[in-house]
Amino acid sequence: MKSKIFKISIILGISILSIFAFYLLNKDYSKLSLNQERIFKHSINLEKSIPLDKKLSLMKYNNNQLCFVSWTDNNQGKLFSLNLQNYKFEPEVDLNPELESIIINNYYIENENISYINKASKSIISFDPKSKLKSTTIYNKNFSRISKIGSNLLVSGWDDNYNMYFEKYNIKTKVTSEVKVQDNYFSEYKNNGIALDGVYYENEKYTILLPYAINRVYIFDRDFNYNRKLDLIFNKTAFKFRYTKDKSDLMVDPNNLNPNLSGFLDKNDLFYILTDQSTKWNNRNQCYIDIYDVNNDKYLNSIKIGDYNNSKPRSILINNNKLYVLFEENLNIYNINEK
Repeated sequence: MKSKIFKISIILGISILSIFAFYLLNKDYSKLSLNQERIFKHSINLEKSIPLDKKLSLMKYNNNQLCFVSWTDNNQGKLFSLNLQNYKFEPEVDLNPELESIIINNYYIENENISYINKASKSIISFDPKSKLKSTTIYNKNFSRISKIGSNLLVSGWDDNYNMYFEKYNIKTKVTSEVKVQDNYFSEYKNNGIALDGVYYENEKYTILLPYAINRVYIFDRDFNYNRKLDLIFNKTAFKFRYTKDKSDLMVDPNNLNPNLSGFLDKNDLFYILTDQSTKWNNRNQCYIDIYDVNNDKYLNSIKIGDYNNSKPRSILINNNKLYVLFEENLNIYNINEK
């Protein structure tokens, strides 16, 4: 009898271990772990879908138009504008007609002048579409991101040891000053300049750096002084690196989680973050728009946004209670409704 019980115990033990092993092997570690449940107060319905004949990026609103650039070969260095009254594209603006192509890393439209950033040449170029005149400012070192308000720049990047830096720079006076940002993530993440890299979003009150990979944003005032951080609703993620075979060059591990796809900061100081819950391009319908109240440093609610035409959403913008979502081959316009 004891022998029979012992055999049954062994079988049960093996079964439990097998189930546990199966769980570990099949557990999806790529999904984000939330530190609070999402709240859903809004639904969306598709009003219009506009087919695109080119891949567009960096969607911005300007004077009842949506503006874009493209990073594909035949369309590099051009600004594209969609009229929101008739939903037709205006004639494109070639920002660098003397060159065949140029990668525009960011751009700003101020008083009808267009300023754009080119990291490859360490330059900030101001372009007048009417006169075709350009003025170029060369920054004194490599950078990753720039936010621009008038003649003032907030510049960020990393040094030779991949440590992040923030600087203010005035185009007219050529004066550079350090912006001190103190945060525990700078020591907790190795090669923090790369790990914390992201995109700047601005409104009339704030400039916010949204890193691609981490659960935290960095808030600056309009004078580019560091104000504070705001933690997001998912838990801290790992960020790993690889080296080339000869150990000479640092590479970002392609298996890193990069949940923050894009953002939008509205005039009411609400920050909308397009979050990929799965963080994998081959996982579908896993994206949410998480909304944060910047003034009160708190999460408000979320909107579920599905894929479209076999594409994940890539960029978002909110204007007049309409949600504009850029996909690979479509620009979709949704109505936002209270539940």
